[in-house]
Amino acid sequence: MTSFRFFTVDAFVLQTGTGVFSGNPAGVVLVPKGEEVPAETMQNIAAEVNISETAFVTPLEDLPLEQVSRFGLRWFSPTVEIDLCGHGTLASAHIIFNSLQSTVPSVSFTTRSGLLTSHKNPTTGLTSISLPVNTPSPLASNLAGSPAFARLTSAILGDIKPASSHYADVLRLLVLHISGGESVLRSLKPNFKDILEWGDKAIPGSLGVIVTSEGDGDIDFVSRCFGPAIGVEEDPVTGSAHTILAPYWSPFIGKPTLRARQCSRRTGELHLTLNEKDGKVVLEGRSVTVVEGVFRI
Repeated sequence: MTSFRFFTVDAFVLQTGTGVFSGNPAGVVLVPKGEEVPAETMQNIAAEVNISETAFVTPLEDLPLEQVSRFGLRWFSPTVEIDLCGHGTLASAHIIFNSLQSTVPSVSFTTRSGLLTSHKNPTTGLTSISLPVNTPSPLASNLAGSPAFARLTSAILGDIKPASSHYADVLRLLVLHISGGESVLRSLKPNFKDILEWGDKAIPGSLGVIVTSEGDGDIDFVSRCFGPAIGVEEDPVTGSAHTILAPYWSPFIGKPTLRARQCSRRTGELHLTLNEKDGKVVLEGRSVTVVEGVFRI
């Protein structure tokens, strides 16, 4: 029997209170250096954990864990491997900086989306991750005008018509901008069965839909994210979606530093810094460890 250290981390939690039961839970599995874990086994573990994503973290240096600065990182939903997972990356960095008591100022992760970096702010204690920018493009008119697209948007928005429709090719996510702010966004009652049926018909290869609207007060914009195609009906807080939303909203708001709220039932908050010159978005958020144990297979 093989054993792995295992954690559940609530990532991008609310800035007030304990933060527990807000944000997005991620599983974090520590795989010892040199341990070969087949992708099928990782997928089975993620299905057993059965939360939106589980991250598998492997040290890449022959050093005590607290001195390691380079790690391998893979993410799995309960049904598929994911190309990029922001909250799973933040959760992994949180475990490295806190549970493993890392003594290094920053760590890097080798992933399917390239090299990602993370820092811990010594003043606030918050962890940040730097992810590639994914600027969306206006959806092609032949797709936006199709009957399948109308069925898809109806399944998500009901009678509301989107003000604009964009698509992020790399992450294969549709972005629907609606008016009305947080109250309208929270009132949506998506039909997940119809989203699953019409998503790929409307946009072949699409993996999910982001619905976004203007924020209020110190929140610049709000969003919800739906992904039944990858086994996640609604993602509580989606870090990768904000690599799309930051370049989308920044020109509207007129600044590169943004504060975002994802309006799922759990709700989560993110601080974003867009650096278009470097092609990166820095996501900073608060995380809390809620489960620590051993996974045995």
